[in-house]
Amino acid sequence: MTRLLILLLCVFSLGPSLLASGTPEEESPILALDQTPEHVGGFIGLGGLWQSGSFGVNCNCNLFTQGAGSAFSLGALYENHTKSELYWGVQAGFVYTSLDARYLVTEDTTLQSIDGKTSFRNIPVSFRNTSHVTISALSVHPYVKWMPLKPRVFLRMGVNASLIVSATKDFHKILLSSAVTLPNDDVVSIRLDRAAIEAAGYTLTGDNEVILQDGSMADHSSLVLNLTPALGYEMKVSKSMFLVPVVQYSYGLGALSTLDTDFRENYFQFLIEVHYAF
Repeated sequence: MTRLLILLLCVFSLGPSLLASGTPEEESPILALDQTPEHVGGFIGLGGLWQSGSFGVNCNCNLFTQGAGSAFSLGALYENHTKSELYWGVQAGFVYTSLDARYLVTEDTTLQSIDGKTSFRNIPVSFRNTSHVTISALSVHPYVKWMPLKPRVFLRMGVNASLIVSATKDFHKILLSSAVTLPNDDVVSIRLDRAAIEAAGYTLTGDNEVILQDGSMADHSSLVLNLTPALGYEMKVSKSMFLVPVVQYSYGLGALSTLDTDFRENYFQFLIEVHYAF
């Protein structure tokens, strides 16, 4: 009886050790992520841009519409992963957009002979009007992320606030017609008058293009907001590093110009984010 009691005591005393010596259960990446809820990192993004609304230049001419271009962004991020499916984060960085718009126009023009002795009024001549707009801004982008699936697919929604630090706008007029028919049925070649253009304070580039505006966009807004829905995927590449590709749409909520109140920029961007968990 004494030996049996000693044996039972040995079994109970060794039991926890025997249980502890078993093979530990492998830790899932989801659990590992929850144990390191804070992320820091950086991002870079590039995508296509298109214009909504219209904008004008310093001439009594048609407004520019349907422009297109590109958008570039670069910055840093902080993200907090809670133990729920909802996370929050904030990005801060630099945004640069470049937009080109153009249209064709036929204008009634006064033509003058080279010797200055003869002139013809209201002769239809074809031109192309072009404008290039660039925006440089510092941005802050708070967002909420929802990750309902175990494969690390997520939906994200945020509002990007951009403080415009620099904006430029130019306006070029390009002569397309090389010859016209006069009222007397004569066909004559035409070109821009360099002397008259330069006397008016403008710049002629080549033989058929004049720069009518080139400089800062004085009427730009100070602060612009964009709504930013996004879809992404988190890939764990090491114990503490994640590679996160994201497709993000940026919808302009505010006008870029204080004069052209419907002028906005919208764009899709493909972003690569690098997260470090700590």
